[in-house]
Order: sequence, then C-alpha cells, then structure tokens
Amino acid sequence: MIDAGCNCGYGSAILADATRRVIAIDNWPEGLEFAKQTWYRPNITWLEIDLENPNLFLLPVSAVVAFEIIEHLEDPIPLLWAARQTADTLFASVPNEDVWPWEERLGPVHKRHYTKADFADLLKDTGWRVGRWWGQKDGYSPVEPGVNGRTLVVECH
Repeated sequence: MIDAGCNCGYGSAILADATRRVIAIDNWPEGLEFAKQTWYRPNITWLEIDLENPNLFLLPVSAVVAFEIIEHLEDPIPLLWAARQTADTLFASVPNEDVWPWEERLGPVHKRHYTKADFADLLKDTGWRVGRWWGQKDGYSPVEPGVNGRTLVVECH
C-alpha cells in the first residue's frame, strides 16, 4: 500500500499496523524525518517524492491512500494517474467546497476545494471509477457513509 502525502507519518503507522507493507511518500523532508523517528514500523518504507511529478510508482500495490493531499497540489492529475497505474484501489479525501468553501487565506496551503461533482469528474478523468462515498461533518467527527460534510472521502477502483 502507498500512503501518498504521508506528512508526519501517523496515518502510515495506522496503515502499517493493519497491512503487510506501506510505502509512505511525501515531498517534505522534515516531516519524513519526524515520521521515521516517531512512527517507525519495520514494514514502512519512507520515500521523499515530488507528489506533482510522482515517477516512482513502480511497484504494484494493493491500494493507494491519498488523504488530505489532493487539495495541496497545483495539479493532482499526475498523482492520480500514477496511482491508477500502480493500484486497483484508491482511497482519497478532499475538502468539500459546498460545505467548506476555499478562501484566499488558504491559498498558500490549499490550492482548491472540490464539490462532489468536481471530485467525481477528476477521478473519472484519471481512470478511476467511484465505488463508495463517505463524508466527515466537521474536523473532529467520524467518517460516515452518505455524509455531505466538510470532507469528502471516496473509494475508487
């Protein structure tokens, strides 16, 4: 499994506790160093990769997880195409523009937010078929099926 945009690594550790192997990638060297020291698991490989030009998706994996990363990319298409060439399953999340509209103050970090329709189109255009949708009402609530909340979460094949 690939954790694309692993940030400081806590999600990679959760994944590693549930699966055989995780390849955790990010383009933030300080975050990766923190992740290695704080969330070490013997079945995690930590790699610094440019997520807007991810040419290192070479090994087939069961799934790619892209939680809280797509909105940070100027162009998420290369990441989503690379994921499609690597795995049969994608789990991804984005901020929901209908509930949490993008604002100028978010600009340095979030490049945009997505409506459900925009996200579905992006996924379709990069070769993914949406299987299931979930949502998160706010930043602290659980992810639940059928919720059109602050965050959209999807499983694709």
